[in-house]
Amino acid sequence: MDELSSFVRSVADDVEPEITGADGLNALRVCEAALKSSATRKRVNLAY
Repeated sequence: MDELSSFVRSVADDVEPEITGADGLNALRVCEAALKSSATRKRVNLAY
């Protein structure tokens, strides 16, 4: 619920949210790398 409140506040006040789209994308990349590493049993490098 805090995430939603933060988003609504950022829209209402026209400011950048505490958690940005870039933060979400980076989290998704980490999750995908973890799944790939688990499936292949190999280390996956995260190159940004």
